[in-house]
Amino acid sequence: MRFAEMFKKIVVGKTEVVGREHIASLPPGTPVVIAVTHISDIDIPLVVAELGHKFDMVVTDLSIHRRIGTAIRSSDPTILSIWIAGSKNFLPLTYLQEKGERKGRINPLDMEKIKEAVESGKTVVIAAHNPAFDGMLPDNPGYAAVRTALSIDNAVLIPVAVQIGQGLNLLGLAKTMVQTIFKRPSAKIIIGKPLIFNNPAAKQAVTVIEKILISRGGNLTEDDKGQIRLARQVVNQEGARLMRALAGMLPPERRGKWGAEIQDNF
Repeated sequence: MRFAEMFKKIVVGKTEVVGREHIASLPPGTPVVIAVTHISDIDIPLVVAELGHKFDMVVTDLSIHRRIGTAIRSSDPTILSIWIAGSKNFLPLTYLQEKGERKGRINPLDMEKIKEAVESGKTVVIAAHNPAFDGMLPDNPGYAAVRTALSIDNAVLIPVAVQIGQGLNLLGLAKTMVQTIFKRPSAKIIIGKPLIFNNPAAKQAVTVIEKILISRGGNLTEDDKGQIRLARQVVNQEGARLMRALAGMLPPERRGKWGAEIQDNF
């Protein structure tokens, strides 16, 4: 994580952190998943820079690479996550292939590696949702963060929201550097109250999804797809808890549809 602090100094000015007490209150040995907003491409690096000294972290992101050199050569958009984490502390998430085409189903074997990392004592930092191209929380909850919390006994998920300046939409590393090079915006990191995901129905839904994906790979039947859709709806109900928590930590213009059902979480 040696580059995280340097990157922070380059792209942002004053950084305020709210909610550190939620981390301090965790019992020693608690398995932790940190789910971060992905409204800008610097959300996760800033959180790593601020909290990296508190946890033994690994960072995960959608990528087909583990190393910075191969990521640069292929113009992988997740290069920043690999750079910030370092190759040894980066766990890529890949999509399954169906009939030679990438589908929006995360490889369950990658998810197992994340679970194993947390169970070994690592704290995983993961985007709470897909990138927010319009500067607001997306309508659909993410899967990976909630799945990880559901799969580990006694795990807690800590929602973390990042606010960057006023009216900035910092998706894309080049765009981020251009917008911040002359005037570094202020940043605010809000650490929410830990969430616990122990719904038996959601745990079973994860089992159903990943049993099908592991056994079938990308070659799904229509019945498989129907079972996955139904199971994903159950998991998404848990994901909605995370999205509402994040919305409660963001200004109204960043909340998206979740602004209508926010909860106080910090």
